Amino acid sequence: MLIALFVFVSSAFASPFVIDGSGVTVNHACTAAEAVTISATGSTITLTGDCGAITISGSTNTITLDGVAKLSVTGTVNTVSWSRNLSGARKLPVTNRGVGNTVRKL
Repeated sequence: MLIALFVFVSSAFASPFVIDGSGVTVNHACTAAEAVTISATGSTITLTGDCGAITISGSTNTITLDGVAKLSVTGTVNTVSWSRNLSGARKLPVTNRGVGNTVRKL
């Protein structure tokens, strides 16, 4: 029983998948509720599958998301498109505190 609890706690606080760099093209399939941090610049990023919290602090990226539970954008001039709201709420929780970002549902 103690081992099962340890595994649960360990996976609950796993580090996010990090995407950084300049001018990169990334295609990543999220695992169940995987958190992703994007700090890239001038990149094209596609995340498929069921992602958890997505944090974007980079700039001038084109980002396409399949399923997402929460979205936070603090970078500048990013274009973010998403398809499925996995939050369980009526509206996807989006925080857009950056400048010149566009966030839209596909």
